Amino acid sequence: MTAIEWTTRLFGHGSVAGRAPPSARKYLMRERLASIGDDFPIENEEGELAFSVDGTAARVMHTLILRDSHGNDLYRIPERTLHLKNVMEIERSGYPAATVRRTKVGTVRERWTVTIPGGEVLELKGGIADHEYKVEVKGRELAHVSKRWFRARDTYGVSILRGEDEALILTIAVAVDQMTHSH
Repeated sequence: MTAIEWTTRLFGHGSVAGRAPPSARKYLMRERLASIGDDFPIENEEGELAFSVDGTAARVMHTLILRDSHGNDLYRIPERTLHLKNVMEIERSGYPAATVRRTKVGTVRERWTVTIPGGEVLELKGGIADHEYKVEVKGRELAHVSKRWFRARDTYGVSILRGEDEALILTIAVAVDQMTHSH
């Protein structure tokens, strides 16, 4: 299914709660991005290459890199955090950009947060492992991640409110995918 087809499908039917905000950009993602060791495209709603995740770096340098459509490095998840299940660091130009953290609350429930340098805290709410969650800051939704928009088993969408750092939010989705599906 192309990005255009999934965008049409997204707005064509489904519950209101499952729909992306109309002022959002939508991206097509693949589950378990770095498991094969190739580059993985991230398409925008027009079906164009918007970003890519360099999965070959996972084999060579043990680092995942998010690149723009021109091949420029934007964010990276360094080797030292790729094997962790509860905390993952995201860097930009060698400096910390975000820390994705999973903590246990009680015996069953998990709490997911993303801390941005400077103190801003994003919360991930919903079914994280199932790719059905929202990214919020102080109760305001920044992004929505959902598999319900697709029939393909290993495909999910990320809808990001315009004006937000789309590359960072996509890198957060990659980090969460790595944390929830690592062995």
